[in-house]
Amino acid sequence: FGAKGDGVNDDNTAFKQAIAAAGAGGTVIVPKTANFYLINLASSSGSSLVITSDITIRGTSRDVKIKTGITEATSSAGVYNLFVVNSPAVLTVENLTLEGPEDGFGAFGALHHNTGQGGINVRYVSSTKFAQFLKTDEASSLGKIIIDVQDSDIITKLDYSPYNTFLINELATFRMRRTRASNEGLVTSSVNSAYIVYLNRGVNTNLDDNDFGNAPGSGVHIWGGGTTTTPDYVSITNNRFVGRYGIDGVFSSFAFLTNTRQETVFTNDTFITTDGSILAYGDVRVNDSKFSSGSATQISSGIESVAVNSTFSIDHSNFYNTPINAQNATSTWRISNSHFNSPSTTYNVIMYVSGGHMSLINNIFEGASSQQVLHYSGELEMRNNRFLNSSSSAAIEVAVGYGSSPKIISQENYF
Repeated sequence: FGAKGDGVNDDNTAFKQAIAAAGAGGTVIVPKTANFYLINLASSSGSSLVITSDITIRGTSRDVKIKTGITEATSSAGVYNLFVVNSPAVLTVENLTLEGPEDGFGAFGALHHNTGQGGINVRYVSSTKFAQFLKTDEASSLGKIIIDVQDSDIITKLDYSPYNTFLINELATFRMRRTRASNEGLVTSSVNSAYIVYLNRGVNTNLDDNDFGNAPGSGVHIWGGGTTTTPDYVSITNNRFVGRYGIDGVFSSFAFLTNTRQETVFTNDTFITTDGSILAYGDVRVNDSKFSSGSATQISSGIESVAVNSTFSIDHSNFYNTPINAQNATSTWRISNSHFNSPSTTYNVIMYVSGGHMSLINNIFEGASSQQVLHYSGELEMRNNRFLNSSSSAAIEVAVGYGSSPKIISQENYF
């Protein structure tokens, strides 16, 4: 179809002709060249590669590169998209490298799915320099969009808030497996609301065996607000999170769980954050996970909660310089079989749960300089815990005047 792949000539028309010729259910093979395929985009309509029926775009090797260019001196408002998928089509992109334009040309997106049914599959793809790698519009009542990303390496330039690496909107199913997703953009106050994964209301999610890092906002942001359905299921397993994870420069976290009433489950995850790990507004279960500030002198929040009537369950996990801040009224906490060691903080657990309940069962607390557990309100039940740091001024401190009168039940603990 006349594609040159020389990095100089525009191959936009050739790709469009090949996609049309492949037809529904077809495959476009992209062979290796000495350079890359250039797809020039413009703010005018019609420059994107539009997918209207199921199709696969497959490179002959992963180093086959498709790069976007721009035909204008400066970008206009909005995102320039390389591929646009219209309902109910399913686009599969395999074995390719996708690259945005040179720095300074505005917000470019690699993959965009419009409202409705269909989906996008991404397999064995490397991607750099896009401000936004993948976005789905809010789905209509016609059906769900299914996004499946696996065995890929995605690095974005999050210099253009509020663009996110992955923006997945309501009525979608999102799966990400064995993928590295990070950001090389500037960490400034103007982009602190940019996230690697943004799940916007009603998204069923599985994140398995991924590596997230370097987000100016959060690694993952889960938004359950609005009048539509909240996320039905969120499972986060065997992932690694490294970076700052600041939210508007005020508080930083890995997961921002807002107004969600489903249980978000973390299993065997690793958090190495300088400012915070989980800021939760909904129900959370954490199993066999590790939390660290990454430094013996750096303090980072492990889990901070501010919602009411929520349930938190933490089991067989380790917290290093990452204390728990429980300040959600009428909620229930159960922390068991876990190890807390915070040599740079004044406490390991602080509890403001007015009208709520916290159970500490079979844990080890050490390292905090003032109190291992600081209890302001609610009911605190402690059984079979070990408090080991003799340099603390108190293993447990009970304070009054912060809501309901605190109550403690203590049995078979070791001080």
